[in-house]
Amino acid sequence: MIGDHAAAAEWLEIIDGTAPILLIAPHGGRAGAEVGSFSTARVNDLHTADITRELASRLGATALINRGLDRNLIDCNRVEQIVTHIPWLLPLIAEHLERISAAHSGAIVLAIHGWNLVEPRVDIGVGLVGHGGILTPARGARVTVSDGFLDGHVAALFARFEQAGIAATFGMRYPAGGAQNLLQAFTARHRNAEIDSLRRLAAIATKYTIEAIQLELSIALRFPGAMRDRMIDCVSEVFRQPMPPKTPSTFHHGRGLPKRPIKASAQFASQRGKSHETERLGIEFYDVRNRIGAMASFDGGTTGGRIMILMPDGVVALFTAEGPERGENRALAAGPLQAEARGERMYLRFRGPMLITSKRDSYANIERALALSSLDAAELALELRLDPATQAGNTRITVISARDIAERFGAFCGRLKLGQSSYELEGIARIGNAFTGLGEGMFEARRMLWVRGANEAEPYAIQATEFLHAGSWQSASRPSNGCHGCRILSFDFSTERIGVGARIKAVLAGDKDIPLTGEIVDCVTLMRLAGRRRFHTVIGFAQFDLDGRPGFGMFETSRPLTACDQDRAAVTTSR
Repeated sequence: MIGDHAAAAEWLEIIDGTAPILLIAPHGGRAGAEVGSFSTARVNDLHTADITRELASRLGATALINRGLDRNLIDCNRVEQIVTHIPWLLPLIAEHLERISAAHSGAIVLAIHGWNLVEPRVDIGVGLVGHGGILTPARGARVTVSDGFLDGHVAALFARFEQAGIAATFGMRYPAGGAQNLLQAFTARHRNAEIDSLRRLAAIATKYTIEAIQLELSIALRFPGAMRDRMIDCVSEVFRQPMPPKTPSTFHHGRGLPKRPIKASAQFASQRGKSHETERLGIEFYDVRNRIGAMASFDGGTTGGRIMILMPDGVVALFTAEGPERGENRALAAGPLQAEARGERMYLRFRGPMLITSKRDSYANIERALALSSLDAAELALELRLDPATQAGNTRITVISARDIAERFGAFCGRLKLGQSSYELEGIARIGNAFTGLGEGMFEARRMLWVRGANEAEPYAIQATEFLHAGSWQSASRPSNGCHGCRILSFDFSTERIGVGARIKAVLAGDKDIPLTGEIVDCVTLMRLAGRRRFHTVIGFAQFDLDGRPGFGMFETSRPLTACDQDRAAVTTSR
């Protein structure tokens, strides 16, 4: 009966193996055509099916691979949805696990997931979180591995990842501790469940040594390329080793959860927790001659950074990193993305992988954008020089952080290498509260712009931010550091029909109102998340004119997705 159901499920690929390993790829499917451009659907873990298939071949492992089922229809990592919609799947898993365990006195369960950041990083989920060299169980979690496996295979995996240039953490984002997480079914957690298949899996975990581990692989580790090959080499090498004998766990469940040091891998403990700051330090620049613009930002606290580069041929190059920022008061780093202040100048550097997307409009749907993307190497080295004429007081940068952001304008020069193409860059730049940040997102709509004059002999700087509240636009910006505030009258487009050539109208208010007009020269449409709300954003660069004085700068407009936009409700997955 179970075999009949499995055979009928075209989305499920089953590979039989002889090793004491069961591989599972829960989210290797794809969203269907019914998912709209601005859908809130969750992103499937692209390329995890291929990776699991290759690992099965290398390890001689049994594998259950979701190669086609959209996680928004049925989430194969969520126990409740499995039981409700595909009740034969848990018995099938139990059959394979019993067979493997009986032959080897236990089994390793390895779940392969995807994490949609670009930095070469893996988050290891075993029901634990790491902080300051100490491991503790995630809230409500059962630890899914024994001490011997933790200090053996898991520690060895961390060491191999470090050698390969891959950052690794314990449960920084995905500890695999939620009650609905499939990995928790491989513990004794559900031994008293009403559902037979859950009790059966708990009984197997009690009788045999079951070591279950979840790998959340970033884009750089999943998309075809050298980093993916290195990651597969690391995992294959470690999991070819024999299972350790069963050892008692020092982690007990219930009140007063104990802590223990991370043996052999203390340096990899994640600095868990998100910043309470809602601001991002932004560094934005545009080269008029090459028509290349970029937005880099660093979050306050421990959440990471990113850079997006808009190329003249419609290509978007993107890098994102997560985890603790490193650096002193005058330097920040998020993975290979680094910013450093020296007096009145700032330096931005990057060397690493970037996600290259050829169709800019695809970013309204993240999964669609990822499916159209590939990885390539990039190098960026910029020097930003502040413009004293548009600054108030001392132009020296003494601190760069997201806590105390003061807008500064100026020029920049530097070099960009993207794949096989190289560019010498120069143009206008801004440092301040990042345009890529949504803050807490508590607004009906938002529109922003900044402008720096192009004439060095007659410089000016303008910045404006307005929010829509109760049907009226309210200014939220104050002129600072020589920057003039202004009122934005309109963006001459709807956010659904944004494009190069659309117009921007504003007015610089004062003793005499001065008109400011702009024309968009480059832009990208994004869907973004702030708290539990999703936003439709159009952001890019524009050429401006202030009463006959030319300038260049940025614009942004965001609004929450409406009920009409959200035609597919997001499915909450507990990992």
